[in-house]
Amino acid sequence: MRLELKIKDTTKDMWFEALKEGPPMKNVSEKKVVKQEGPNSKVIYLRVSVPIMSDREQLVHWQRIDLNEKESILLLQSILMDEYPITANIVRAQMFKCMLIRQDDENPKDLRVSDVSNFNMKGYMPARLMNMAMTTMFSKGLGEII
Repeated sequence: MRLELKIKDTTKDMWFEALKEGPPMKNVSEKKVVKQEGPNSKVIYLRVSVPIMSDREQLVHWQRIDLNEKESILLLQSILMDEYPITANIVRAQMFKCMLIRQDDENPKDLRVSDVSNFNMKGYMPARLMNMAMTTMFSKGLGEII
């Protein structure tokens, strides 16, 4: 999935603050920072409970990379940790997300976000449910961040 966003009256720091514990989703039943590796790097555990299907969990490495004063990258990537083994009763989803976050050249008060994401929900998921998730969950999630 690829998104291009322009958000009015927003700064890079505001965007990173909104995503400091991963994506804000209403179906998250558990979310916590399990390892803080510094101010710009951490590991986040997420467990999502969605009706009609089994719980999904993710263990994600969250990293902010400042390229210069105007541009940064947010990198979210699924990882494995011995302290959080994959168990039989929860499906471990995978994701890779890379965002280029930059102040707009034409209007420095606005923020530009270029997002490339790859999600694998793993396990069985009905196509109809996946289509609903893609059209509603992501747009609602972006709305909450903004």
